[in-house]
Amino acid sequence: MKYIPFPRSGGHEVSGYQYAIRNYTEALQSKEDVTIECGDVKFLQPMGLALLASMTCALTQTGRRTAYFTMPTNNAVLAYLADQDFFKEFSIEGTSRARIAAAPRSSSIGLKQLKSYDASYIAQIPKWLERNSYMRPEAITEVIYTTIPEIINNVFDHSQSPIGCYICAQAYPSLKQLKLSTIDLGVGLLNTLRPLFPHLQHDSEAIELAVKPGITSKSRPNNAGVGLDVLSGFLSENRGTLEIVSRDGEWKQAADGTTKKRTLPFDFPGTCINLTFDDQAFMDRFAEGDRYD
Repeated sequence: MKYIPFPRSGGHEVSGYQYAIRNYTEALQSKEDVTIECGDVKFLQPMGLALLASMTCALTQTGRRTAYFTMPTNNAVLAYLADQDFFKEFSIEGTSRARIAAAPRSSSIGLKQLKSYDASYIAQIPKWLERNSYMRPEAITEVIYTTIPEIINNVFDHSQSPIGCYICAQAYPSLKQLKLSTIDLGVGLLNTLRPLFPHLQHDSEAIELAVKPGITSKSRPNNAGVGLDVLSGFLSENRGTLEIVSRDGEWKQAADGTTKKRTLPFDFPGTCINLTFDDQAFMDRFAEGDRYD
C-alpha cells in the first residue's frame, strides 16, 4: 500500500504540496493500491483541490484501485469538498459514509474536469469575477475573456494530458483575494516548446519564454491568439500574483510585478497555473474612478 499524505494547509503554491507530489510520483510508478490521506487537512484552497482531483483521476486511469480516502476530520473541509462535488465525482472507498449535502457557492467556480474545450464552463469565470470582485467590466472583457480560454486551449493543443485538466476557483472576501488554479498532467512546457526553440534546456526557461509576447498557439478556432503575457501584465498592474510550474521549473510573479524563476527540488507531473487577483487593488481603482486601459 502506498500513501499520499496531504498537508494541513498547503496554500496556493505548488511548493506547499511537494511531499504529496513526491509520494504521488512513487505511487504512480508502483503497482500497489493507494491511500490518499486527508485526515489532517484543515484548509483547502483551489490549488490543493485541483491537485487532489488530478491525482485521484490519474491513479484511477492507470487501472489500479485508489483503495482508501482518509476523510478530513475538519467539518469545513468536508463541506467544501462536498460543495465542490468532489465526492460525487470520485467514488472512493472511505467516502461512502459521507452524508454531507452539497450546496453550490456563489464565491466558487466548482471543481471541473475538462476533457475538451467547454465554453459554458469557461463563461462562469467572468461571472464569478463580476459577483465577487470590483474588477471593471472592461477589464473582464479585454483580459479574462481572452486569456483564460487560451490557457485552457493550450492544454488540449499540446499537453497530451491523460486527464485533460482540472480547474476551480474561490473568492476570499476577508482577504480581498480571488484564487484560480488549473492543473494538467501532461508533458510540460519544455517538451511543448523545444521543437520550436531547440536552445531551451530547462523547464524554468520554457516557462519564462511562454510568458513572453507572441509565444502562443492559434491552432484552435476558440483561441484568441493572446498569451500569458497579457494576463501577466494585467496582474502586475493590479497587484495580483501568478505562479506557473511545469515539471521541475517554477516561474513566479509577485504582487509588485517582480518575477523569478528556479529549478524545483521535485518534479511536478505536468503543468500548474495559479492566479491570485487582489480585489483591494480593484476597489482602490473603483474608488478613484479609474478605468482599465
